[in-house]
Amino acid sequence: MLPLQDQKRLPGLAAVTYLLIAINVYVFYLELSAIDIEAFIAKFALIPSQFLLSNPASWPPLITSQFLHGGWFHLITNLWFLAVFGPNMERAWGSARFLIYYLSAGIAAAFLQLLFTTQADIAILGASGAIAGILGAYFVYFAHHKISTLIPLGFIPFFIGIPAGLILIYWFGLQIFGGFYASPSELGGVAFFAHIGGFLAGVVLAIATRPRGDIAKHTSFV
Repeated sequence: MLPLQDQKRLPGLAAVTYLLIAINVYVFYLELSAIDIEAFIAKFALIPSQFLLSNPASWPPLITSQFLHGGWFHLITNLWFLAVFGPNMERAWGSARFLIYYLSAGIAAAFLQLLFTTQADIAILGASGAIAGILGAYFVYFAHHKISTLIPLGFIPFFIGIPAGLILIYWFGLQIFGGFYASPSELGGVAFFAHIGGFLAGVVLAIATRPRGDIAKHTSFV
């Protein structure tokens, strides 16, 4: 199941969404072109054994790690979801708030992953925690929006509009299963708890900012 686009596009630009995509692609280029990729990742990724809440000098990776990726598939899947779900959230929140909430969700995702990380020297990296925050907010704001979705039936592509809420519940359920029930050999280095933390942070941010009452009746958010 591959989401393609929201069938209901809100008016306005989504410059920050596409800027984030461009920055992620550029940073990935810097990774691949680095003389020592492992050293590059060690410098900017979040490594639990090197992070101390009491030491502000160890905080920057909470942000920089959000722009690193472990490979082409990691990069493309993350940016695909950002391209599908980011624009409407940016239009709803406004570009400045969208950027702040995106980064904040990524930080929340990192903290939850830190709580469940047992291998202190394994780098935590990727935009998926921040993007999960956008998915959580989308669930609150636009659960009834139809998402054009590709479902391959053998070699036949099948396109259908599925409510965003159903897609996101399914996605979040997979993260819960992966985080709590998958065996270590099945995890494959996926930071499921970062996804869970980011999604929940997005839900909280969206509930706190969603229009209510008479304002909500005159918006496209419901």
